[in-house]
Amino acid sequence: MNARFLMILGLLACGLLNAAAKEPHWIPENTRLVVFSMAMFEGETPGNTSFTTWDRLDDPLVKLLIKRGVREDQILYLKDGEATKATITESFPLFLDESTGEETLICYFSSHGGYNPKTGEHTFYTFNGPIPIEWLINKIETHFHGSQAMLFSDCCYSGGFVDMIESRTDSHISFGALSTTGACNLAYSGWRFNDLLIRAWSGDVAMDADASHSVSFSELCTFAESYMAFVAEGKPLYATTGTFNDELVLSKTDRPAKEGIGNLVEAKNGDQWDKAEVVDVEANENDEPSKMRVHFTDKRLYSKRAWVPVSQVREYKYPTYRVGAKVEIQNADEEWLPGRVIDAFQNMHECSYDGKSERYNEWMSPERIRKRP
Repeated sequence: MNARFLMILGLLACGLLNAAAKEPHWIPENTRLVVFSMAMFEGETPGNTSFTTWDRLDDPLVKLLIKRGVREDQILYLKDGEATKATITESFPLFLDESTGEETLICYFSSHGGYNPKTGEHTFYTFNGPIPIEWLINKIETHFHGSQAMLFSDCCYSGGFVDMIESRTDSHISFGALSTTGACNLAYSGWRFNDLLIRAWSGDVAMDADASHSVSFSELCTFAESYMAFVAEGKPLYATTGTFNDELVLSKTDRPAKEGIGNLVEAKNGDQWDKAEVVDVEANENDEPSKMRVHFTDKRLYSKRAWVPVSQVREYKYPTYRVGAKVEIQNADEEWLPGRVIDAFQNMHECSYDGKSERYNEWMSPERIRKRP
């Protein structure tokens, strides 16, 4: 090889190394983790709880992040009866005070959420009472010494958390925030949002939209937006502020990519068609897809996975209403009221109620919207 060729090889190698170096990666050893998770509240008893407990995924999420390298002495994990209002308000600021400037904060909140459309106030429920969402954000800004935080809110009206983060343009902390649903919406996720976080930090190839062999914060958010609308009829919101890089890599992918994995479809289940996600694909001798392994996503079928022929998988047809259409929409009290479509995403439609301010606007699932008679 001549000197010129060797020099070119060296420059190419240097360029690739520099490109890799510029790709931001999550560093588990420099992570401070907060998890507040409620499936049982004061006055409830085992077997009679607000949320299902047999399938809860808060423990698996924490164990996964520990396995990935988060130090146990940098974790504040409170759930159910441990997560009282007094305990959270006392321990949260003190835990954040122990942080250093090199740390990234990850917060996951799973509980009931509250929203007052008259005042615009959003609240998060502890085991025995509510805390304003603004209090949580203020404590992070006041007590956390790092410069970056990822916040995940999994409750009704959780999009208010994202809206509030997005408005903090002068904060010294750069935020990445993702919710399970909109700011004015109830949520019916059943631990599915938590499942998405586990999948992201496990490197689920279904989330690798750019075929980079990794899962980024941005890919988690965009996948969550489609997935939660499809399986839980919610409209996640996400935002970043400051210098937060949404290409932050959370994990390397867990297996080779195959075309079709991650597609949201309908699959034959006995005599009927049910919504499902494609999780694997098998090809024939001509390298053409012949079978697909699907994960049925309806709540009654969520534990069911099956291999089905490609002839028994089809595109899901999203019900749609045009923006501006006059419709009837169902409120939280199951009353049908006149409204108007102001935005649409997949099978979700953002609607305004006639005669009410935008603080009442909601993303409606297909069951909560219909044509006016």
